[in-house]
Amino acid sequence: TISLTVPDSSDQLWAVISPATSAGPGAKVLSSLLKVLAGKSRAQQMHTEEDTRLHPSVHPFANQEQKRIGFATFSKNESASAGNDFQDYSKRYGALREEDHITLFESIMWDQGFEVGRVAQMRILPDKLMDEGVDQDLQTAAIETKQHIERLSPLLGLHKPGPGSPGGVPLLHQPIISLSNGQTRRARICGALVSLARQQQSDNIVGGTTLLVLDQPYSGLDEPSRDELSSLLADLHTRGSPRAILVLRRQDDLPKGVTHIVDVAADGNIWSGPREEWHGSKAQVPQGIEGIRKNNANDIGVGRKEGAEVIMLDNVSVQYGDKVVLDSINLALYPGSRLIIKGANGSGKTTLLSLLTGTHPQSYKFDDSSYRLFGQNRTAPANATRILNRKIGYFGPDLLSAFPRLGLEMGGLSVGQSIASGFEGVFSRTTVSDAQFDRIHALTELFADCIGFRDDRSQFNSTSTDITDTILKRPFIDLNGGSQALVLFLRAVIHQPALLILDEPFQGMDAMQISRIREYLDASTPVASQQDTFAVGRTEQDRETDAEKRKQMALVLVSHYVNEWPDRMGKYVLLDDGKVVE
Repeated sequence: TISLTVPDSSDQLWAVISPATSAGPGAKVLSSLLKVLAGKSRAQQMHTEEDTRLHPSVHPFANQEQKRIGFATFSKNESASAGNDFQDYSKRYGALREEDHITLFESIMWDQGFEVGRVAQMRILPDKLMDEGVDQDLQTAAIETKQHIERLSPLLGLHKPGPGSPGGVPLLHQPIISLSNGQTRRARICGALVSLARQQQSDNIVGGTTLLVLDQPYSGLDEPSRDELSSLLADLHTRGSPRAILVLRRQDDLPKGVTHIVDVAADGNIWSGPREEWHGSKAQVPQGIEGIRKNNANDIGVGRKEGAEVIMLDNVSVQYGDKVVLDSINLALYPGSRLIIKGANGSGKTTLLSLLTGTHPQSYKFDDSSYRLFGQNRTAPANATRILNRKIGYFGPDLLSAFPRLGLEMGGLSVGQSIASGFEGVFSRTTVSDAQFDRIHALTELFADCIGFRDDRSQFNSTSTDITDTILKRPFIDLNGGSQALVLFLRAVIHQPALLILDEPFQGMDAMQISRIREYLDASTPVASQQDTFAVGRTEQDRETDAEKRKQMALVLVSHYVNEWPDRMGKYVLLDDGKVVE
């Protein structure tokens, strides 16, 4: 049970802290609590064991809770089917397709149900704002929605041009594909506020307080963008337009403006109270950049330079028209290298990663004196895409969004089949050998206690082998969001890649999942400080071979959160506006 009062006050900004694991009693309690906060269900007031009554409305909005409450989640979608195309790395600065020109304003209008501008043109439909013959009531609603957007967008800074925006065009009227993560986050919040305003208008609700519940609003944002968003939310909360409640991961830094905490523990117990009285547990913070420098001085995570480099970039630049996205990049990675890439949203990280994976269209134009993958240029037969898929493991938010999500009866993949697809770098069922299946089973067993399903894990048997068998047979779509990400991480490492690239891999994961992956990566580091307990294989020799291959693996990790970095990284690159500044 919980007794909780969140007052309508500018002096109190509340944050809900998620449990350390996304499965079990704590996850169920959090889900129920969020439904209550979002006005989607009502709490039960307990009197006796036999007597259960609905609690009076938990909001000061009489019977109009949902009409005054907005909810926006930024954790990864667990079940929505995504398209099969991955992000084209040239889109941000050189849009190629008509849909890449859709502006933020047109996108928000489309989300609200009104095709305008390029959206109307693409769908061969009347422009709901401009064209004659549109139903008058529909056009009036579109005009009112446009007015809501124009009124609310200045609150989120969308009426101003972004850094480096072409011709001083406001963010609201720039192509949405060109926006950074931080700008897109503000746009999503604007869309939630517009929906809230329209709901109130349609139900003739005038005045009073509104509430916006934001689930994981800081996920994937760099530190400056997180600070900017915190200031924005504190300002909106103070205005009361709307009040805000934040839902944060346990490992997230607590924003400065938060004054009160609701802490949901893994066992389902809840603590609430002022921030200064909260003693929440957080993951141990690594040493950060200073730790990387220390490792580098001790030859930890720097790689073995005896053979050919895994990656070599010598004065490489990437440009779209007048926009220089990467400027004179020099980088060499050797077997066993452990590299952190950091930089603000829009600094060029995504483009650099696309060069490291060989997926960037311009990777084919460089000769082997300036750009080499595994010792050869991109056009070499040894670097054919299918062969690179076997040499490189990759996981990032684009893959998480695009990975197919269908039920088994519709041709979807099980958890085991999803992991197995990493052997060939495909996104469909593939035949595996007995040895490959054993590897899938052994690797999954090491992470089984971190994997949870949307219907919880209470049906699992007691032994670890039975649990692993059950997990592997379940549909991928049944996994909760953090576990989908964890399984796709296992997909990235299942084939013992020579190069592993992880782009913000921890988005949506809980603290337990992040900790286990960090342990896995640290254990595979050459000159590791402890025995590699994650090596798998049928025999001792197989396990030794697996451990050695993982030590030879080059690792590139992009993460905005220092407390997510493994302890034994040995190299560091800081990007700023396409240049390496550190």
